[in-house]
Amino acid sequence: SQDEYVEGWRLAQGEQDGTFSKWDQDNDGVLTEAEFNAGVFMNYDRDRSGMIEKPEFEKADRDIREGFWKQL
Repeated sequence: SQDEYVEGWRLAQGEQDGTFSKWDQDNDGVLTEAEFNAGVFMNYDRDRSGMIEKPEFEKADRDIREGFWKQL
């Protein structure tokens, strides 16, 4: 739910920045697996090429290693 997402994001980033609303494409207040995956993908596909290049992947890998996802 949005409340669960907001709390997880708050723990991970220390704030809620409107990301849920950006990722919730159909505005139903729930992130589907596809919406969540697309949102994460967009977060790391900085150049919007539709592909994750090595430097973008390395950023995702650093985030995972630093524990970002463990807090969610």
